[in-house]
Amino acid sequence: MKVTTNEGPQEPIVEVVKPVRKEKKLVGSKRLKKGHKLFSINMSTGEVAQKKYDMVKIPELNKPDKLRMEVITEENHIYFSALNIKNAIKHARKIVNGLEKVVSTQ
Repeated sequence: MKVTTNEGPQEPIVEVVKPVRKEKKLVGSKRLKKGHKLFSINMSTGEVAQKKYDMVKIPELNKPDKLRMEVITEENHIYFSALNIKNAIKHARKIVNGLEKVVSTQ
């Protein structure tokens, strides 16, 4: 709540401000293979990096809670799974080459 007063004999003005809620939106899902890690490639710089994810519990009635991984996505990034960084770089090269072929045919 915010209270402001104007100079003079007027009543104070009261403004009620709601706090802004951060909304989460499901963009997509990806199933990781056993032993694989999640990597991302930045399409503007070409940088390949391993992504961190948070484990979130999803409550269910009459069942044990499910665990789900959540990743905060960023613009101009493509996400994929790979066993290690060496394989992730190979996979990223295939993605970039495939996109170049798509752009060149149009």
